[in-house]
Amino acid sequence: MPNRKLPRILFNTVPFGALDGDDNSDWLEYRLSTGGLASLMSVDRDSGGNTGNFFHWEAPSKIIDCNAAESKHMRLWPTISASQRKDELKKHIELNYDAIVISEANFIQKETNFRVVTDFLSSLCGVDFYLFGAGVQDAAPQSFADLTQGTGDFLRLMDKKASLFGTRGPQTSEALNNLGLHNHDEIGCPSLYAFPRQVMAITSPTTIKKIATAGHITKQSLLDGLQRAKAVEDIANKFDSAYVFQAELPGYNMHESLSGEIFAPDFTFGLYDKISNTIDKHYINRYLSSLSGREFRFSKYYYFRDTISWRKAMESYDLYIGDRFHGGVACMQVGKPAVFLTEDLRAAELASFIGAPTINASSFDAVNIPDIISDKFSDQRLSYFREKYMDRFNNFKSALRRAGLELK
Repeated sequence: MPNRKLPRILFNTVPFGALDGDDNSDWLEYRLSTGGLASLMSVDRDSGGNTGNFFHWEAPSKIIDCNAAESKHMRLWPTISASQRKDELKKHIELNYDAIVISEANFIQKETNFRVVTDFLSSLCGVDFYLFGAGVQDAAPQSFADLTQGTGDFLRLMDKKASLFGTRGPQTSEALNNLGLHNHDEIGCPSLYAFPRQVMAITSPTTIKKIATAGHITKQSLLDGLQRAKAVEDIANKFDSAYVFQAELPGYNMHESLSGEIFAPDFTFGLYDKISNTIDKHYINRYLSSLSGREFRFSKYYYFRDTISWRKAMESYDLYIGDRFHGGVACMQVGKPAVFLTEDLRAAELASFIGAPTINASSFDAVNIPDIISDKFSDQRLSYFREKYMDRFNNFKSALRRAGLELK
């Protein structure tokens, strides 16, 4: 389409650490280029409490063909909620953008309330909406009474007005159908399609020496002895393994060991290496061992502030086995195989949507990893995965095209 006018898109939320800084302090917009550092505390805040969000936030601007010179990122949700000048913000968006792209995750849950956001988006004129990654958090709502009115109204708004209402998979789509919402497409998470060549190049690992993992090794899960934490922890007892923190660190109260929480200056400047994005393994192993009563043996602990460093680090590992979906996506984006330990709907729906290997965390035993790899990455399984992934990728492209968007 040589004469096609490229849309000016406002991408909701910032893929932190991959931006050049603030263009407009009034509306918290950011250029689409790369650069910049951040404190650990701001990373946790800006990631929405989970750094895995970086991957689905960055994906739309990487893959959608738009007018890059006039497209921006904005922290739209907090900007709308905090703004005392919503009329000015409304005029600003209507004047400067053709569309808003929203990448969300597990917001279909009782705890979410999109009241303020829904009221604002409903007031916009001449601006298209494109929603990616809509998903159910845990149990599917049986009626709108299971959601806050604000989130229910947001879903109704997307169903009525969105040019693209993308869900992460069939379970979420079924839940929406049961609510009487039908204007949606099953497209998976946009992060799955940011690096399709690398994903299609995934093969069975020739060696299993270094494994990357991520999970829910939270303070409470260790105190409670939950199996989903033990499953990930056990990998380090059998292999040279690195653990990637995504959401757990702020919950580690280290008053007895540091002069403050995990983000205290002592931690930032002493135990955390900003160059390698690693945390002192001896300290963290001792701390986690003290909580659980079991010896922790991870050879590295990572906490990434951007996706570029994350992907680069994953290149040195043979594979990923873990209980965090986007931890696995980071490896797949550099052509490394991933096995997803599933304990809830979220990772299971996303992984199965593209035919990626899954194992229930409750039945996982790290001693069986060689057999698991032989089974999950056999020639037949890999052929099935590639065929299903390409089918999903083509479906994704078709859904965008029907909505008036093209891939770069």
